[in-house]
Amino acid sequence: MILFYIQTRCSKIDFDFRDIDFTLYVEDLYNEMSLELEEQGCILELNNQVNGSVVLPIDGQHLTRAIRNIVSNAVKYNDREQSKIKDGSYM
Repeated sequence: MILFYIQTRCSKIDFDFRDIDFTLYVEDLYNEMSLELEEQGCILELNNQVNGSVVLPIDGQHLTRAIRNIVSNAVKYNDREQSKIKDGSYM
């Protein structure tokens, strides 16, 4: 939904939508980001309540950039020494 909004606001951005297993995508991104955030004293929690795969047409590169930006801002503007980012259920 975020990418469709961006696409309508910024017609110059080229998107590459592909059918991707969203469950695996989120788990891979979580594993990658959690290691990076641990070095900064931040804990990232994933609460996956989805059983099986969920295939969605997404632009993985743009979605990864958007998620990383949101998490980066959460860490950057946090006033606690050690922070925890908990996603809740993404489905």
